[in-house]
Amino acid sequence: MAIKQAICQALASFEASPASREGKAMMMARYTIGVYAPVLDGFYFSSMLDGLFAASLRHGMQMVTLQSWPEFCERESYDLMVATACADAFVVIGEAVPRGFMERLQQMGKPVVCIGTSWLQAAKDCATVLAHNELSAKEMVLHLAGHGHERIAFVGGLHNSDVFERFRGYQQALRELGMPYREELVYWGQTVMKSDGRKAGEQIAAEQVPMTAIVAGNDLLAAGVLEALTEAGIAVPDRVALSGYDDSEIALVSKPPLTTVRQKYAVMGNKAVTLLFDRLQNGVELKGVHRIPAELVLRCSCGCGALDESKSQELEGGLYHGPMRDFTSNLYNIGMALNHSVLSISTSTDRFLSWLDQTPYHTGCLVLLDRQEGGSNEVIVHDVYGSRLSRQWIGCRLAEELFPMNELLQCGSAEERDMITLHPLQTPSGFIGCLALIGPFNKQLSSLTYDFMRININVMAISVGRARLREQMEESEAKYRDIFIRTPVMIFMADRDMVMRDVNPYTLDQLDYKEEELVGASIGSIMSSDSYARMKAKVAEALGGKQIVENVEVKLFRKDGTALYGLLNANAMSLSERPDPTVYITIRDITERKAHEEVMRQLAYSDPLTGLANRLRIYDFLNQAIAEAADGEGVAVFFIDLDRFKAVNDTYGHDTGDLYLRHVAGLLASCTTANDLAARLGGDEFIVVMTGIQEARQVRQMTDKISASLAVPYLHHEQEIPVRASIGTSLFPDDAREAEALIQRADRVMYQVKQTEDARR
Repeated sequence: MAIKQAICQALASFEASPASREGKAMMMARYTIGVYAPVLDGFYFSSMLDGLFAASLRHGMQMVTLQSWPEFCERESYDLMVATACADAFVVIGEAVPRGFMERLQQMGKPVVCIGTSWLQAAKDCATVLAHNELSAKEMVLHLAGHGHERIAFVGGLHNSDVFERFRGYQQALRELGMPYREELVYWGQTVMKSDGRKAGEQIAAEQVPMTAIVAGNDLLAAGVLEALTEAGIAVPDRVALSGYDDSEIALVSKPPLTTVRQKYAVMGNKAVTLLFDRLQNGVELKGVHRIPAELVLRCSCGCGALDESKSQELEGGLYHGPMRDFTSNLYNIGMALNHSVLSISTSTDRFLSWLDQTPYHTGCLVLLDRQEGGSNEVIVHDVYGSRLSRQWIGCRLAEELFPMNELLQCGSAEERDMITLHPLQTPSGFIGCLALIGPFNKQLSSLTYDFMRININVMAISVGRARLREQMEESEAKYRDIFIRTPVMIFMADRDMVMRDVNPYTLDQLDYKEEELVGASIGSIMSSDSYARMKAKVAEALGGKQIVENVEVKLFRKDGTALYGLLNANAMSLSERPDPTVYITIRDITERKAHEEVMRQLAYSDPLTGLANRLRIYDFLNQAIAEAADGEGVAVFFIDLDRFKAVNDTYGHDTGDLYLRHVAGLLASCTTANDLAARLGGDEFIVVMTGIQEARQVRQMTDKISASLAVPYLHHEQEIPVRASIGTSLFPDDAREAEALIQRADRVMYQVKQTEDARR
C-alpha cells in the first residue's frame, strides 16, 4: 500500500507539471480553464456555461467546472483547493467564491476573468466581463416611456451587483426623461427570487400607489410581481405594464409573456475564454472591464403584443421533448439506484457510485478530504465509476489541489462534447469530499439534470458524512476503551445520582475493591462526607449547563479504611439515545503531593528554631480568627518580650541562647489549645493568639497562665537560668479591628509593662 501510495502521489505531481502537460498535448487540450459557478442548474448559469463551453471547444481548451456554493455551509467558508493545480486560468461567474478565495486564486499567478462581478478588476492579470446592465435597463425605461408611462416603478433585490447596475440605469433614464425620482416607487427585496417579487407585488397592490409601469431587476422578480398583481385583480398590461431581465424560460411561460432583456451569454462566455486564450497563448495583457451589450425582447407584458416566435417554438415545439423524455424516463431508475446505494452506504463499501448507471455520465471519481490541523490537505480516492478510469486509483492519496488528476481529465472527449464537473460533498459540519463527473453537456437539459444531480449528490454527501461519523465513533469508542483500561487514573462512569455504572481497572487496584463491589454502589460510599457533598454540588452545576467540573480536591477511602487524596474532574453528557445524563469522573491520586505540600506548608509557616508558628502564620491565623469571630466574641493578642535575653547570649553563648528560646517556646505552647496559636515573632519576641473570648476575665486568666508557665527556669548544666518576660495584651474588637493594629497595640502595652517593672527594680 505504501509503494502504491508513493506511485500515485508521484504520478499526480508529474501530471500537474508543465513537462507532462506538453508531452500529452496530443491526448488532451493544450490549456485547462477552471470555471467556478455557484450552481450548475438554472437558466442563467446553464446558459453562461453553454457559452463558455462552446468557446472552450473552439479554442481547443478543456473546461473544468466547479459548483462552489455550499448547500449547508456559509458561502464564506468555501476553501476547496481542488483543480487549482490542473487549471492554467480561472473564470469566476458572479459571486461564486468568497472575495478572499478569489484573491488566493489571483495570488497563484494564474490569470482570472470574472463574469458578472468586478471584485478583481483592478488586480494584476485579471479582467472582468459584464453585461451592459445600466444601458439596457435605461433602454427598457425609455421604451416604457415611449408607451406614455410617466410613473414607472422599480423592483430589485439587495446584495446583487447586476440589479444595482440596472437600478442605476433606471435612475439615469428618469433623469434623461426629466421625470422625478420617487422613493415610494422603488421596492427592494432581500433576494432576487420570485418570492421577493411576489412580496413586492402584494405591497404594490395593498398600498395602491399610483403607477403605470414596473421595471423588475430580473425575470424571477417580475414573475413574482405578475403573480401577486393578477391575484389582486390588477391586469398586466392593461392597468400596469411590466418588464423583467435575463430572458429566462419563466419569461416565456408567464401569462402574459414578459417583456425582458436578453443577455448575450454566448458572447460573454466567448469573450471570457478568448481573453484567457490570448493571455495564455500570445501573452496579451489581461486587464479592464469588458461590457457586452444586451438586447430588448418585446412581448405582451409591456403592451407591445410581440412574441419571440423562435423561442416559443423551441419551448413548445419539441426541441426539449426528445432529450427531456429520454432523461425523465430514467428518473425512477435513478431514484431507486440512489436509494439502494445510500441506504447501504459506508466509507468501506465498494461501488456505491453504481447509481450513475442511470445518468448521462460515463466517468466518475469520488474523493474524501483528509485535512490535518497544521498539516497538508489531502484527498483519498474512494471510488471510481466507469471503464475509462483505472480502479487502481482507489485508496491513493494526493494533495487536494492535484485533484482531478490528468488521467481523470483525459477521460473527457471533445468529440463527445464532454464536460467535467466537480461537486463538493457537504454536510452541516463542513466539506467532506468532492465528486468529479464527466459526461456530455446538453444545454436543453442542463438546468433539470444538474438540479436533480445536485439533490442526489447532497443526499449522498449526508450519507457518506453519517457513515464517516459512525466509523469515527466506533474508532473513538475503541480508543476510549483502551484509554479507560490502560490509563493510570481512576475513572468512573456514574448516573446523575452518583451511582457507579463502570470503573476502570486502575480504580480497583488503587482502592482494593472488586468490580462487583463498586458497580451499583454510590460513589459516596468510598468518599468522605464533605468531599462527596462538594462533588455533588459541582456536578449539579454541570448538569445545570456548566458541563465541566474541574480540579475538585476529594478524600477517598480504600477498602481497608486508609485514606488517599485525589483531584477530581467530571463532565456531564447527555446522549440522544440515552436521555439520562452520564457523568464521567476522573480522579488523579495526589496523596504524595498532599503530603509534600503539608511539609512545605509547615516549613512556610513554622519558625525553624523553635517549631512554633512564624510571622507569616501569625497574620494568616489572626486575620482568619477576626473574620470568623461571632457577634460578641473577641480575639486576644498576647505580646511576650523576654527580659535580659541578651545577657543570656553574652554569658552562656548563642547555642545556649537558642536552647533557651526553645524552652520558652515549649512553655508557651503548653498554654494554648487547638483553637489558639503560639508563635515566635522574631528575636526574643513571641505572640499568643487566643480565640473565643466571651469575657474580659479570660484575658486576665490567660495572662496569668502564661506568666506562671514562664516561671519554670531553663536548666543549663544543672544551673537554673530564670525566664523573665513582659506581657502586653490587646483585644478585638475593643482595641482594634485589624491584625496589624492589634499586634501594635499589644506591643505598646508590653513596653508600658516593661517600663513599669524596670522602675520597680
